[in-house]
Amino acid sequence: MRNFENVRRTGDVINESIRYFSQQFIDMPLNQATIDALVESVNGYGRKLIGDGALLGFKAWFDPARNPATELSAGHLLISYKYTVARRWNA
Repeated sequence: MRNFENVRRTGDVINESIRYFSQQFIDMPLNQATIDALVESVNGYGRKLIGDGALLGFKAWFDPARNPATELSAGHLLISYKYTVARRWNA
């Protein structure tokens, strides 16, 4: 399992960063424009990590199948994302 520790830690950092970043969208109307802005902002963060050499690839998207209308009306939004870590850090 140690070989995947860097992937797990990178995923934790990305997840936490997205959670902190998305706080600026609290109390905004949850419409398609807000969703698009949030997804594009998350993709911008991924592009920064790619530019820094931390990731080889990153993509975030909104999946309507994972976001039923009842959850969206309650203000709950799930952003899907995938990433590829650039290298293994030796500790």
